[in-house]
Amino acid sequence: MRTRLITDPVTASSRRGRFGRPVGALLLVLLAGHCATPANALTVDTSNSPYSITSQVDEPVFVNTGGVLNIGSGAVLAQGLLIDNGSVTVTGGSIYNSVRNGSAVQIAAYGGSLNVSGDAQISGDGMGVEAYSGTVVITGGSIAATSSKGTGVQMLRGTVSISAGSISSPNAGVVCGAGGTTNITGGTISGGSYGVWNSDGTMNIYGGSISGSSAGVTVASGPTSIYGCCLQLVGSQLTGTLQDGTPIAVNTSGITASNLINTCSGRPSVNVSASAPGPSGSNLTYTILVQYAGPTPAVAQNITLTDPLPAGTSFVSASANLGSVTPPTRKSSTVNWNVGSLGMGQSATLTVTVKVSAKAGVTLINTATASSTCPPAQVSGSATTTVDTRR
Repeated sequence: MRTRLITDPVTASSRRGRFGRPVGALLLVLLAGHCATPANALTVDTSNSPYSITSQVDEPVFVNTGGVLNIGSGAVLAQGLLIDNGSVTVTGGSIYNSVRNGSAVQIAAYGGSLNVSGDAQISGDGMGVEAYSGTVVITGGSIAATSSKGTGVQMLRGTVSISAGSISSPNAGVVCGAGGTTNITGGTISGGSYGVWNSDGTMNIYGGSISGSSAGVTVASGPTSIYGCCLQLVGSQLTGTLQDGTPIAVNTSGITASNLINTCSGRPSVNVSASAPGPSGSNLTYTILVQYAGPTPAVAQNITLTDPLPAGTSFVSASANLGSVTPPTRKSSTVNWNVGSLGMGQSATLTVTVKVSAKAGVTLINTATASSTCPPAQVSGSATTTVDTRR
């Protein structure tokens, strides 16, 4: 078992992070002394790979260069896991390390890979997963830190991809350290103080549920991009819908408008049709269809429609299959329709009946306009119908 990562100059640093543990510094407390005595550990390497664990292991587990380890249902790793240029897949069972400031899973400076899915449970006092390099892919399971200064997942110099599962800590959910890359497309990330924190890495947020009592998203330094629709930053409060359709409403720190990448491409559409024209004094019915095709955001919000009645007509009635309708007043000849929200591919219909008073031969033009607050910028659509009132 190699122990060179203990004095690796790239890993070692005197910088102290915001969370009480050195960011990028050597804290190989994962196995509390067992790293110096690998004979006491279960070691997985090229000689016994692929190796599977589906029961309890009371000694620390090391996965060396070329080692392949599969951890499944029924497995219990009671003294944590160290990956040193090996590959580990966790689909079930549990990995934990209750040593003070210890990490349940650590990837050493020489890299390695960790894939977490299914109902796997990973819990460490200091960190759930601590990676100095390599790749971490999280598509399920639960990862947690338990100490007040702990971090659920931290990456340095490697890449973390999170699409599902839950990550939590009394302090910080996910930390992206110097040289690391964190991509979040889903999952639930919660920190007692901080949800996600970029500390001089590269962080991209496309989706997921993110929360933290002090700040959901914090940027100390490093490129950070948040992708979504209707993203707005008012003071430090970020609201809107992430690209995966998940609403976000969190306090932030270090975020500016330049970090927000609005990806809205959808807009509502309006189609107006009319019943066959009749003589003056007869009723005319307009059918107004509002549709939303998407694709982003997944739901168009706060859709409203205005329908000023054509000159030469008077209001009779109006009804809709969704939302609420306000008829014209004495000072206005406009029908107002509060549609509400429409999901991708959904539609709503408003029917307006008017009495025609225009003389024969007059052309009636009815234009209805819809708008929505999300997609932003009051995106509108309109259509026009011409009706001839000749006898």
